[in-house]
This record gives sequence, structure tokens and C-alpha cells, in this order.
Amino acid sequence: EDTEVSEGEQEFNELTQEEREGVLEGDAEARREALGTSNEDIEGMVGARTSVNATGEVSINDRGGELDTYQREQLNAYTGAGGQENAGAEGRGLLDEYYTPSDVTTMASVVLGQQSAYKDGMTILEPSAGIGAFLDDIGVTASVDAFEINDTAARILKLNNPDANVKVLPFESLFITDRGQK
Repeated sequence: EDTEVSEGEQEFNELTQEEREGVLEGDAEARREALGTSNEDIEGMVGARTSVNATGEVSINDRGGELDTYQREQLNAYTGAGGQENAGAEGRGLLDEYYTPSDVTTMASVVLGQQSAYKDGMTILEPSAGIGAFLDDIGVTASVDAFEINDTAARILKLNNPDANVKVLPFESLFITDRGQK
């Protein structure tokens, strides 16, 4: 089957492993540029592959399919609006979103792994999941319950972690009403 590839994907595929690692170590904006993608492209990709029901549960639809390395790297270059006001971002995410850099999440996972904090079969609650960066390096088989307020980030998390239970809801909505009552 002959599939059409974008110019960005073709350029990415022609890089050596060392060159790819250099591209992927940059900040998210530099990675998106190097991958020939934008947050809007990513939003379209995840919108076509996932759905969110009335209770906020994210699921992968029939068109979800397996992601190739290039597509996964595109998704992982997503950042929400947090701290991006100068770049034209707007909305709730300006104050509520922060996507933890992968070197920080990897370091945290190493430290927790050394402390034997992760066990096969455990349940992990991720109350502010983003795109799932903290889940990428846990190295065990676990049940994951994840909450994320950004619709696109939650959908990326689901595509990267198909077995996770992902909801587009603020975690605190489980026990506090919109009016702040318990």
C-alpha cells in the first residue's frame, strides 16, 4: 500500500538516530518545527483518532490505529497554552497548564524506581496528567486512572497509553462541586 508522507516526515525519516535525538531533545516549539507540525495539526490528528463521551471519558475510535514513530513524536511535541501568551495562546490553559520536560520526568521515574515505588499490578492515579510524560518511564504494568483538563492533551495521553482510563475532567471535580462544596 502506497501512503503519502509529509515533507516533515520524509525529512525526519532521513535523519540518523543521533540527529533524531538532537531534534527531540529541543524544547517543544523547536521539536514541532523540526517535525514540520503545529499544535493545530496535532489537534486534528487526535480529534480524528479519539472521542470523548458525555462523562469526559476518552476512547480511541476505529480510525485510531497504531501510531508510527513519527506520529508519536509529533504528539509528544504538543504543548498547551500554559506560559504561551506571548505566542498568541489564550484561555484557561494560560494559568493551568505546564508540560513537564522529559528530562525531569525521566529523573523522577529513575528516583522512584530506585525506591521501588512502582510495582506490577498497582493502580496509578495521575490527577494532572497532561500528555502522560510521567507515565512514559514507569517500567511496570499498572492500571492508570488519569485526569486532564485539556481535551487535546487527554486525547494524546490516551493514544500513548491505550489501556489507561483517561477523563477530560479536573480531578477535584470528583469530590468538590463547581461551587466549591464537598
